[in-house]
Amino acid sequence: MAHLINVVELSAVVDNLELDEKLKDRIKNRWLKYLERWDDRAAKNKWKHYTMRAIVVIGGVLLPALVGTVAIPSLSNLNEIGENAVQRVAFCLSLIVGVAAAMEGVFRFGEIWRDKRAAGEVLHCEGWRYIQLVGKYKGMTHKDAFPDFASTVEDIIEHEIKDYLLVTRPKEEEKQ
Repeated sequence: MAHLINVVELSAVVDNLELDEKLKDRIKNRWLKYLERWDDRAAKNKWKHYTMRAIVVIGGVLLPALVGTVAIPSLSNLNEIGENAVQRVAFCLSLIVGVAAAMEGVFRFGEIWRDKRAAGEVLHCEGWRYIQLVGKYKGMTHKDAFPDFASTVEDIIEHEIKDYLLVTRPKEEEKQ
């Protein structure tokens, strides 16, 4: 899975900040843990999304061809055994395609992947602003900027949790 962050490197960057160990631990246990979690969830959901979509697309293309070879005698000189095998493959493929489409629709892997990737990037950027003391942290020390950074990180986490609940909530048309 493709991850966009390197936790070991970021942890080392935090270790080099001019902060006491307690504040460094807070940064690692909140900012870095959420960044790692969201990056991991994004990567897993991206893989699931593309897997389900690939099954649906490939199966959707193959299924009519398989059914067509059985349904139209002029396209096929299959004997009875071969015809039964093609029918079984077509039946199984239609089940797989249906299940994959349903799973993508219910679990919304694509939406979750994009949501977690976006949230992770926002959190990542805020961390780098703090580490580099730029933007709203400009002219401050890491120790002086820490309360603003911690508050911003909590706001981002709260916003993401609310957004996630909206993304995973059933759509209005599904309720009816």
